[in-house]
Amino acid sequence: MSAEFEPVFVVGCERSGTTLLATILGRHSSLAATPETHFFQAVSMSWRRGAPPTHDWLVRHFLRIPRCRELRLDSAQLIERFSTRAPTYPDLFQVAMELYAEQRQKPRVVEKTPVHLNHVPALLGWYPRAKVLHVVRDGRAVVTSLRAAPWTHDVIALHSVRWCRDLDRGLYHEARYPGRVMRVCFEDLVQLPEQALAALGRFLGVEPEPGMLTSERRADTVPDWERPWKAKALGAVDPERAQLGAGDDAG
Repeated sequence: MSAEFEPVFVVGCERSGTTLLATILGRHSSLAATPETHFFQAVSMSWRRGAPPTHDWLVRHFLRIPRCRELRLDSAQLIERFSTRAPTYPDLFQVAMELYAEQRQKPRVVEKTPVHLNHVPALLGWYPRAKVLHVVRDGRAVVTSLRAAPWTHDVIALHSVRWCRDLDRGLYHEARYPGRVMRVCFEDLVQLPEQALAALGRFLGVEPEPGMLTSERRADTVPDWERPWKAKALGAVDPERAQLGAGDDAG
């Protein structure tokens, strides 16, 4: 794997604002933000079961995953570049992320899959220069948003347990990996966006740009089929979204 690879992973409980953060970062001239890949859930589970470690098998499996296809990578380029690397999932994912960023003429990638919170140790082990952003939002707002999402259930207790579990896991990662995992408060991001961007810039080693807080710059973080519940994450940063009950599509 390339020692120059510096991915950024955005994780956290779903509906905490991970899409909003990824979208903001994706508007930076040096950061290409992906839609959710669910790479570990959809791909690396086979790796754990002992899938054949061949280039051809790994690429074919990767390209069959609906979420990974949404990256819209050139399959011929992916195959060609991966063939020069080791036949492993870490190398495959790196090649895919590098190609995604290159197609957008940007040097770094921001990968946003909330449930990758469960795999932070592996991600940081795979990529020594990776950084992780752990998004945290008021649990009451998260539960309200989860209940309204079309792909989940309406049981408040289960959503509450989920939020508590994910918060504990994220705080554990922050303590275990100082300097590599940073907490991002959703309420700070929307109410004090300039200060939040300054802190993010220092952590990631990039200079904040004014266009990151508007909807004028394109972001590819939300596929069309997800827009009914993630549309607000593509708009300009709105401080009113920090208020409970102000909206349920933080992303």
